[in-house]
Amino acid sequence: MATSTSRSGPWGPAQHQQAATSSDVACRRELGLALAARLDDCVAITEARLRDIRWPGKPNAAYLARRPGLIWFSTLLLARWLASDVEPHPDELRWISQDGRMAAEENVPVVNIVKGNLAWRDALIQVLSEEAERLGSPATVLRRATRSVVYNCDSGIVRTLGAFDLHLAAITSELAHERLALRHQALHDPLTGVANRTLLMERLSEALDRPEPGACAVLLLDIDDFKDVNDDLGHSAGDAVLVRAAKRVRESVRPQDVVARLGGDELCVVLDDTDGSGEPARVAARIARALDEPFALRGGVTISVSASVGVAIAAAGDTAESLLRKADIAMYGAKADGKGGVRLYEDEHPA
Repeated sequence: MATSTSRSGPWGPAQHQQAATSSDVACRRELGLALAARLDDCVAITEARLRDIRWPGKPNAAYLARRPGLIWFSTLLLARWLASDVEPHPDELRWISQDGRMAAEENVPVVNIVKGNLAWRDALIQVLSEEAERLGSPATVLRRATRSVVYNCDSGIVRTLGAFDLHLAAITSELAHERLALRHQALHDPLTGVANRTLLMERLSEALDRPEPGACAVLLLDIDDFKDVNDDLGHSAGDAVLVRAAKRVRESVRPQDVVARLGGDELCVVLDDTDGSGEPARVAARIARALDEPFALRGGVTISVSASVGVAIAAAGDTAESLLRKADIAMYGAKADGKGGVRLYEDEHPA
């Protein structure tokens, strides 16, 4: 139930002027006016045909209420074109095209839309045939008018399918974004925004599965006396310190390194593709220095904290769990040294 521009149709003005006689032009206009006089009949015949069709699913009430007006207006545009060569205005075509988009958004089955267009096509052909017989129109005029109806019906179906394709593409894109958002939520700490334990273990396992396990290291850090921050200033202040601390750790490592929060005040870094024991120790010292800088909180409050960092470098046979345990042992060794320091696992278990 849609009208295309006449220049694209099978009986556009250029073809008409070249192939049709002046008598045919007059007959075509007479037929167009006759069709316009029977707009209500076209709607009634179309609706009657559609009532006899079995619809898949339950018919959409909004679509059913909108359909008679769409039939009436589409028929009027075609009758006007037959009678006067006046092409539909883009706004008129946009109004008709809304039907396909609205049908897609309202989940009207595509087959219902197609059947509606076909019923409209058959109703118009019936009315045009009746009027051509009554007016004595030449067979060529009726044939060309019928081709115009078929073309417009086909164009309407194509536009509707295009609207459904666009709607489907929009839904697919929205679902893809939602999946990414859900995956991000599932794999990141909601407070600090860094990775959570699940993502950390995933990335650490991937790093250890590569042929050079010695190129991977884990840095486990714990903010010293963090309980005192919560007790003295409240949990909101403690959360603010954790957020800022995670940000400083993130800024102290490379973009490809994984920063994660394991829970409470424990943060962890996975260094992949390192140059051995020297680089992890240097990165750990850089992180410790960054966390030594005072944190400015709301209300003009400034607080200083320190962090103890344990470093474990992967060896053959290490798993993600065993490497984290080594880093944890080294971190508690750093706390035993007086807090705020860095300890290598090798220092805990010298060869």
